Amino acid sequence: MEILDYARQIKQLTEKELFKSALIVGIGSIMATGLTMIFLIIVARLLTVEDYGYTRFALSMGAIGAFVIKSGFPTALTRYLGKARGDKNLQDSYFSNTFVVIILLLIASLLILYILNKLDLGILLIIIGITVSTTYLAIITGVILPKKIAIFSIGHSSVKIAFVILLFIVIGDLKSIEVLAVYCIAPLIMLSILELFKPTKVHFKRKSLSGDVMKELSIFSLPVILGAIGGTILTSIDIILIESFLGLREVGIYSVAKTLTVVFMFVPQAFTIILMPKVAGLKKMEDVVRYFKPTILLTAAVSIGLVAGFYFFGDLAIKIVFGEKYLEAANVLLIVSVGMVFSSISWILGGVWVGIGKPIINATAINVAAVVNVIGNLILIPKFGIVGSAISLVIANFISLVILSILTFLIFKKGSKKSII
Repeated sequence: MEILDYARQIKQLTEKELFKSALIVGIGSIMATGLTMIFLIIVARLLTVEDYGYTRFALSMGAIGAFVIKSGFPTALTRYLGKARGDKNLQDSYFSNTFVVIILLLIASLLILYILNKLDLGILLIIIGITVSTTYLAIITGVILPKKIAIFSIGHSSVKIAFVILLFIVIGDLKSIEVLAVYCIAPLIMLSILELFKPTKVHFKRKSLSGDVMKELSIFSLPVILGAIGGTILTSIDIILIESFLGLREVGIYSVAKTLTVVFMFVPQAFTIILMPKVAGLKKMEDVVRYFKPTILLTAAVSIGLVAGFYFFGDLAIKIVFGEKYLEAANVLLIVSVGMVFSSISWILGGVWVGIGKPIINATAINVAAVVNVIGNLILIPKFGIVGSAISLVIANFISLVILSILTFLIFKKGSKKSII
């Protein structure tokens, strides 16, 4: 009966206009994630194992280098553009101030990486690509343009695939730096096309720059940035440390398992896009619980089904998708899959907390898990190689889920009848 009740709740959501808009975005996000996975598969097939290893290494280092740029302030921009809906001048003010802050953060990030001797052309291209993509998505999400969000997400992922294939046809022997250049220019191309045909009605105005507005944006962004730091470390430190201890070849092998397990995020990403705007408008915690319980149930069921699929057909999936040269990845695929079950459920819980304006809850769980993952990788990689890194990821994701579950239970139980704000 309880499952039927959850099903009825989800059905009720479909009757809302908000759900329809979010569903468009969700489908676009899922398709874009799938296309990104296809892009990585094509790249893995076209490059040598070592070159693919460097490509994934550059993607991980670029994500770390851009973690402040891509997290707090774009999220703040989305929130405040939505909050200022109907006030064009205020929207322009939030955009102008955020744009300046993001440019300053980009320069600072590049300088820090240069000083640390960690900046090369490949990593520079990734950071620029991430900055462009996340900033533009923040704008069109904040002004609520679901079709444009979906088209941009799908479009720039498609451009990456098309350009890589075109380059391979034209020059033949593809190198990693050419792949990374495509990663950088694809969002710029798609952004230009969309704005040429239908410009977004948000403009940069120098006279709108204000220290008070930047302070307001910064206060909201800080806990989101803290969560992004932990999230980036949690998802990227394994690649960095495998490269350090074992070399680029092992990075390439391990990355195959991580690429295949991207499928675990399709369902929680779609649900989170639906849940975040929905719970943001709710006043009581009991109403929030009513929405996220069925999504967790369905996410867990799908994730467990995926683990079963990889258990029986993991070797076959690797052979068909990536080729025989990556079959060693089968040793870690199932282990990483178990960790992704915990991660997918945590994604739902964390998204709910960010949606109701309490990102510090999610940031706490993510950062604790990140520390655990760093320690686990440092201990287990020298002893067990890439299998040790996979085990560390499982432990870290499990701890994140436990923390989120405990905090959610205690806080919601204490205030289930109270107002969220």
